[in-house]
Amino acid sequence: MLAGRVDATMVEEGIWLGEPANQAQTKIIGSVDGLPGPVIALAETVDPAFASAFLAKLVACRTAAPAQPFLGYARYCRDVVGAFFDRSERAFAVAAS
Repeated sequence: MLAGRVDATMVEEGIWLGEPANQAQTKIIGSVDGLPGPVIALAETVDPAFASAFLAKLVACRTAAPAQPFLGYARYCRDVVGAFFDRSERAFAVAAS
């Protein structure tokens, strides 16, 4: 984002706050609490065996310290992700006006 190649990104708030320049160079246009972890997308062409093994490893992963940004991963939840993208779309509409 800071390089100007993308218009927006999703960043864990603690990480964003940890860099003082972020507040001067960027702004928060929306936030969502309670997300289980970052969204991970695989191409439709990915080998199904790899995708299955990758998912199993992600879901089994838990971080060592509660202060780390994400405490692990959860299976895809259409409602939570859909709500996130709906809020993002509204935030972009407000930011553009």
